Parts: sequence; structure tokens; C-alpha cells
Amino acid sequence: MKKLLSVILAALLMLSAIPALAEDDMQRTLGIIKERIGPTDEFDEFRSSEMSDCDGNTTYNFYWSSSNEENDKRMRITALSGGIITDYHFYDSAYDGAENKATINRPSYDEARKKAAELLKTLNPDVADKLVLSTFDETESIGGGDFVFRLQRTENGIPVRGDDGSVSVSEKLDRITDMSLTYTAGASFPSPDGTIAQEAAKEAFKSEIGMEMQYKTKYEWKKNERTVYPVYVVKKYNTYIDAFTGKAREISQSPIMYRGDSGGGSNLKASQEAATADFSEAELKEIENIAGLLSLDEVEKQLRGNSLLNIGSKMKLESHSLFSDGFEKDKYIYRLSFEKDEYAYASVDAKTGELISFRRSFEADEKKKISADKAEKLAAEIAEKLAPEHISADGSGDYVYRKNDSDSYSYIFVRTVNSVPYPDNAINITLNPSDGTLINYNFGFYNVGFPSVENCITDEQACEKLFERCGMRLEYIPEYTTDPKLYSRKLSAMTLCYSPSAEENWTVRADNGEPDKKKPLTVADYTDMSGHYAEKAATELKRYGIGFSAAELQPGKAITEKEFGNLIVNVFKWHGAVVIDDPDCTDYQSAERSGIFGKGKKAGDGSITRIEAAQYIIRALGIEEYAKLPGTFVSKFSDVSEEHAGVAAILSGMKVISGNEAGLFNPDGVLSRADALVIVYNYLSR
Repeated sequence: MKKLLSVILAALLMLSAIPALAEDDMQRTLGIIKERIGPTDEFDEFRSSEMSDCDGNTTYNFYWSSSNEENDKRMRITALSGGIITDYHFYDSAYDGAENKATINRPSYDEARKKAAELLKTLNPDVADKLVLSTFDETESIGGGDFVFRLQRTENGIPVRGDDGSVSVSEKLDRITDMSLTYTAGASFPSPDGTIAQEAAKEAFKSEIGMEMQYKTKYEWKKNERTVYPVYVVKKYNTYIDAFTGKAREISQSPIMYRGDSGGGSNLKASQEAATADFSEAELKEIENIAGLLSLDEVEKQLRGNSLLNIGSKMKLESHSLFSDGFEKDKYIYRLSFEKDEYAYASVDAKTGELISFRRSFEADEKKKISADKAEKLAAEIAEKLAPEHISADGSGDYVYRKNDSDSYSYIFVRTVNSVPYPDNAINITLNPSDGTLINYNFGFYNVGFPSVENCITDEQACEKLFERCGMRLEYIPEYTTDPKLYSRKLSAMTLCYSPSAEENWTVRADNGEPDKKKPLTVADYTDMSGHYAEKAATELKRYGIGFSAAELQPGKAITEKEFGNLIVNVFKWHGAVVIDDPDCTDYQSAERSGIFGKGKKAGDGSITRIEAAQYIIRALGIEEYAKLPGTFVSKFSDVSEEHAGVAAILSGMKVISGNEAGLFNPDGVLSRADALVIVYNYLSR
């Protein structure tokens, strides 16, 4: 019956006065998506919207939902014209609130990655083979829940900068739950034949771009203090090494949020075929609602004919969107953007034609435009008057003007100490180009101390440190043409360039050459564990970044309190009583702050006993008060005191800590490194 209704409705729509191309394209795109996602009868509500960009390309948004509160399901899909999906979200209340306990009894990342790639081929078959999946972290997660992977588009085996995203697959590996992707459709990619060598690109980077020293701020939330330290950053942002010439090339980076393939694609079906898709009743209702709306042509004509708006015939309709009102579901709104030397925005009720909002630019008087030199001087004078303690006419102040490379009337004065700029403290000024009046001002100043830079590495050494970590790789970088009058950009080409890896931090510490971020723990491949009873535990935990960094574990060596704190925080940061309130502190410090070692107690470098380790785990679980309930627990271990009976009983019942061959807990025995790993493994594999 539903299919028959679809056919009848499609025939009526073809005979109506609605613009056929736009409507057929929406239905065609929806039909393509429906073939991939399957039946949608479980949803009884459906909404759609569309957007176009300044290139004339269209993006469609589809929303499915269920009104059943007991079984709430929602699905959201954003797709380019032709069916490339750029956003996907699926929610099922049946999975909401499920226990995500720390565990290693879950599929491996390799299994999850293979399944995610397989599911992507069904969901996004046109682009799946060009998407490289990788993990965000080197180690696997024990936190439970969805598996999340990074997506990177490649062409000719080369990554496309900005065309990336992420995909999440459920823990059961049965479906994709989230997917977001920036994808530049309709672009052409030059062949990599004839590009310069990587080593030549590195030398070109040093000479053509380089790195400069700056002071940077670190804010310590607990102490409410700012600390300043020197770093090296890339001197020229948005600048890359041309892969063919070896010269520096500045490329403006501006993503186009809504980009579609106006020419269609090979997977587009005939409009009539798509129109006969097995749409649900909710989808049919939405199509009927759209059929009753004013056409875009009617709305545009109405706006141009309104003399009060002064849009006129010369201004071009650059973009439009059609969407349902957030409060009134049956109310649809057109939003139109006109541009031609000036701009105007309007919002109109799509059913009644009522004007909802309007905004336009004013006519700039080019004859009164002040020169760049005068504007620069005015900006300095304004800065002097507004910040006299920091800027002086003779340049002796601590805020130094940094010349603007563009022709905009925006200016920045950067605080400089020890001849090193400190961008976190700056004065930003923007002037009206017609008369030089101030239209934007921002001032930043911290009362902080600045370390000496006498013993810092050189800029060339900083480049080498950057190459060691990030390398130099080929990338396709989107290049845009810019219309400064209209504040708009259009994709003009994909340029093949060399640059450091975009997935890495490009900042290098000037004092030690290290990356300017906390390095994750790297667990070693232990050389002294072959045949040891703890070998399996040590090997499995390494996958999750839990263990020790030294090549030799020394399994019989006593574990220190700090080392044990590091181990258990890696487990209990996912749940329990461990609180990570400072990303820069070490794991054992997080354990201290969470009271794992006792209220207000610091972790030491000495050994710990088995019963102390048990107490720490109970505190990490957040159940110490229950373990202490008198007369509640009876320990099976004859050597455990009544005080610790609850601790021993709970953990032995969970099969986390077992007794020895004689059935004793050995509470005062010193805990070894090997036994510590076994305890953690037992907890995660239970």
C-alpha cells in the first residue's frame, strides 16, 4: 500500500507547479540513502531540510524519530546531493544507560576497525574505499562503549587536508552509531608525478617557512596560576611547500560547510525510479508538506519586488536554505542570501511568504577610503591612547606592532619580552576603512614572570625536532578564491604540497626540544617475562597502555606506592572514585587527590603490602564505607584481621586477589610488580 501511495504521490508531484529539479533531487537522494539504511518503519516522525552554498551545491538533512517514550529511537543523516553522507547519528534508548565498565573482555581494536570499514561500505559506498581508518590513541581503551576511529580521505594514496572526520561502531560491532565527515565533492586532484623529494621539502621548509620562538602560557587550575615558558611555532601559518617547485605557498584555509556535487554522480537514479522508493508514512507526510510550500522562485520574486529591501535585480541569489521551525514543526522557513558588491540576508515563511528577518550591508564610500599607511598610524595612535603604559611612540613599550600581511584594517600589537613575542598578551584593533574610526579593540595582559631564553635550542634545531616527530608528507590542500567585499570563498583547486603531519602538534619546547604536550606512557615489550606466570597478564595489559616503560619488568621486584597508583588510575579513571581534575598531573597524583592512599596522604617511593594494595582498590571502587560495615563480611582467610575482613572478602569474591596454596591472604607480604599486574588483569578480565 505504501509503495502504491508513493507512486501516486510521485505522479502528482510531477504535474504540480513545484520546481521539479530541486524536489526530485531531494527525493532521489533520500531514495539512495533508504536503499542503504533499510526500512524505517520503526520511526513515525520524519523531517527534512536543505541548504545550498555559494557554489550552487545542495546539502540535505533528514531526521527520523519515534514518539514511543519507552523505546526512543532517533536517526539523523546529512547528505550531499547524490547521496554521499557527511553526518550520521543513530540513537536507541535500549542501549542508553548500559554499564560501560572497565574491561578487556571486548573485541580488539583491529576487529572493530575491520567491522567499521565493512559497515562504512554499506553506509557510504561511494567514498568508503578512499577513507583510511586509524585510532586516536596508540593504546586501546578499556573504558567500554563504542569504538571510535579517525577518518582521513585520500586521493592517489595522498591525504586530503580537511577532508576527515570520525566513525563510531557499537561495542557489539553490529552497527555504526556516529559518523561525521568533511568531504570536498567535485574537486580534481593533480598527479603526484614530478614532485620533489622529501629531504628537499624539509630544507625548503627551513628556509622558506621556518619556526620562531614565542612565549606560551600554561594555566594551573588548582593553583590558579599562570606559568610562561618558551616554545617554537611555525613562523608562517597557512603556508606550505609546493610539491613541484619547492617554494613556499600561502593557501587560505576556509572550509565550505555545505558543499555538494551539482553535477550528480554515477549512483544517481532516474527521478521517477527514486520517487517510487518504499517511503514510510512519516516520509510521505514530509513530502506532502514540502509540496504545499511556495517555490524558491516565488519567494525570490517577492523579495526583489519589495522596494523597502532595495535588493534590486543586480544582486545575485548566492545561497538559500529551507528548514522547519524548531517550535512549530509544520512551519517552514526560507533563508536567502543575496550578494553583489554588498550583501543582504532575508528569512521568509515558506507557506505564507511573510518576511521574518532581513539584514544588508551599507554602501561603502570608496572615495573616502584612508590609505594603509594612515590607518596603520591611526591604529598606533589609538593603541597609545588606550594602553599608554605599554605602547609608546618611540617603540620602547613592551607591546610591538606586528605588520599585517593582508590588506584588511585589522592590527595587532604583541607583547614582547627578551625580544620574544608573547601572543597570549596582545592588543587587537580593527578600523573602519572609510574613516579610520575604531570598530574593534581587544587588550590582554598577564602579570607573570618570563624565563630566560639564553640556553634554548635554535630555530633550525626546532625544525629538526619537528621533522623527527611529524615528518614531511604530501597532502592535497584545498585552495579558495576570496572576494573580500563579499566575505565569501569558493574552492578553486586542490594543491599538492608538503607539510608536517596535520595529526601532530607542531609546537616544540624551546628549552628541551620536546613536544609541547604530555607524552602518553609507552609500555615496553618486557625481555624478562618469557615463561613467567604473569606473562599473559603483562602482555594483555600492554595493549591498553597499562604497565611499565622499562625493557625489564623485574617481576619479583617490590612495586612502589607511586607505581601502583599509576596502574590503578589507568583502570579506575573510567569509573569509581578516581577523579582526573588536572590533565597535566601524573596518574599517582590523581590517585592522591582522589584519596586512594588515605585522606590527605601522599604516595611514597617505598613498597606496599598486599592488604594495602587491596585497600587502595576498594577506595578506587568507591566502596570503602561498605567494606568497613561491622559484622557484614566473613573472610575465608584465617590470617586477615576483622578490620580488613570486608576488603579481603570483596576482592576474593570478585576473583581479583586470591590466596596462596595454603589458603592464606598473606596481608603483610610485600606486593611484587608481577603480582600487581596479575591483580589488575584479574579485575579487568572478570
